[in-house]
Amino acid sequence: MRINLPTWLTLFRVALLPVMVLVFYLPFHGHNITAAIVFALAGITDWLDGYLARRLDMTSKFALREWMAEIGMRATVQVAFIGKLKTVMQMVALIVLILQHEKDAEALRLYHIGEGLLVLAGVLTIWSGLHYLRAAWPALHDDHLSSAASTSEQDRNA
Repeated sequence: MRINLPTWLTLFRVALLPVMVLVFYLPFHGHNITAAIVFALAGITDWLDGYLARRLDMTSKFALREWMAEIGMRATVQVAFIGKLKTVMQMVALIVLILQHEKDAEALRLYHIGEGLLVLAGVLTIWSGLHYLRAAWPALHDDHLSSAASTSEQDRNA
């Protein structure tokens, strides 16, 4: 399997996670700002790999939408605005929470803003997940029924 640029960006984003955690816990001044910058970079690669994949008509083997594409149902589970909004809310919330790590009154206000954004992102996550599941359900349900029918037929023939 040949790995395309959007997939490389996805893999790079996954590799940034331990870097961000390590930087966040290292004892140096500004560790939280550095960790927030690493996380923001990961967020930018999330947008960039999606943009490039659409622009260059490329796909990746990651996620429900790509599985649906493999079975000829990509149009059924299109990227919804709610999913994009959820991702942005998650990223902004986490950047705010990473930045607020300093212990002072101003940081406490940031914490409450980040916490509120994270709750909003959680609601949007459930909403977008239900949206994708509802769109994919007919294919998932049909696949389950065909597997069960295939197994029953094999049992009868044995």
